[in-house]
Amino acid sequence: MWRDKPAVYSGKVWDGKAAPLRTYGRFEREVRLAFKALMEVMLAGDHWGKPFNFPKPEISLEPDFMKEDEEFNQAHPDLPTYQDLYLLTFKLAAEYGTPYFDNQLPAYRGAGNGISCYQCCAYQFAATFDSDDQFMEKLYFKDGKHFSMGSWQVVSLNCPRAAYLARGDDDLLFEYLRGLMDISVEIFKVKREWMNRVVESRRMPFATQCPRDPATNERGSQAVDLESLVYTIGVVGVNEMVQFHTGHAMHESKEAWKLAVRAMTEMELYAKKLSETHDMTIALARTPAETTAQRFAVSDLIHEEFRDCAEKVVKGDLAAAKKNLQRTRDLPIYYTNGTHLPPGADVPIFERAKLEHVFFPIVDGGNIFHVFLGEASPDPKGLMDFGMRLARTTQIGYFTFTKDMTVCLSCYKVSSGLKEECPSCGSPDVEHISRITGYLQAVSGWNNAKRQELKDRKRYDDLI
Repeated sequence: MWRDKPAVYSGKVWDGKAAPLRTYGRFEREVRLAFKALMEVMLAGDHWGKPFNFPKPEISLEPDFMKEDEEFNQAHPDLPTYQDLYLLTFKLAAEYGTPYFDNQLPAYRGAGNGISCYQCCAYQFAATFDSDDQFMEKLYFKDGKHFSMGSWQVVSLNCPRAAYLARGDDDLLFEYLRGLMDISVEIFKVKREWMNRVVESRRMPFATQCPRDPATNERGSQAVDLESLVYTIGVVGVNEMVQFHTGHAMHESKEAWKLAVRAMTEMELYAKKLSETHDMTIALARTPAETTAQRFAVSDLIHEEFRDCAEKVVKGDLAAAKKNLQRTRDLPIYYTNGTHLPPGADVPIFERAKLEHVFFPIVDGGNIFHVFLGEASPDPKGLMDFGMRLARTTQIGYFTFTKDMTVCLSCYKVSSGLKEECPSCGSPDVEHISRITGYLQAVSGWNNAKRQELKDRKRYDDLI
């Protein structure tokens, strides 16, 4: 989509007016070489050979790159092809699990005719010609117009508690969920009022600056278009919600899965109604919930009204949690995040994808599909074939492969799996690294619920 659009650099839009016409397509060589260099650096690791936690490489799977530009490839045999570059990204995924894959092939993602940005762990912001009446102006940076993407505020909902209150009544369940969304809107209003005061008192100078046009010296539009930012409602524990309501987890019963889809659809429709009523754009999302999935579960366990209900569906080590309940709130129990199947659900990978992919067009504020890999490093070509099949045949808009790793702090060797001592030098001084929700992090910094989830995760050695 960007190939024939005027490039922006050196303080100019090279559109044939402010500067001679130069499109992004002219820089194909530079882009391919820069991308290749970045992947090679990330494959090499840092000074000690450890994988980079940051920057977070977002790999866009776009229609434009699914087919080779044969004419260009023949004219530049020294350059890597699109296939070569994608293979490098899957090699990095097989080695460290670092990349995230942004699938823009499905129609709801724009199918190559829109722009997308995933931020944080999986917040998704997108724009297409149909959704933004200034899309073309922004694409060409006309009069300084540009895309601003982000969220004012995120409020997470304890979905299982809605089921506890509904006691098996579908209508009551949806009513309680709508009630939680109403409360979220009131929180959004408070946040916006507070932020308005921050802006008015000029305490947010970077976002509200109006950069000068280097050619005319006139100030352009505000750097961040605050009016285009969204308000995000995140869901936690959808699986446990339907499990309590129906008696079965999402992967155990078609009835339970259908209820989850219906509940999310009801919430999506209500979010649109709230957006119109309150003049704010509200999006549903799977929030990262690194601590929230634990806090909701613990909160329900310590409240007498919800304790018996929570004990029936919480994930993790309930016995250990009850034993230590009076001593700490950092307990090894949690609700399943977002609209995911439970981490430990023993289902084939494509069955997991089949059940989870339906939620992606509904949860338009962001979602992610996790593939937790076993200790064996998969063949990069095989992993790429799997990833491309996932992208072409499902609605999954964002996915990643997670590798558990052990880093020796004595010899700095990195090995697959979570080991108590280094397999190279035998040192017990090791650090475990895995993906907490979105980022690769040292497990030593995780709370007990996330550590328990790490133990519970279903890992896949065979992705065929």
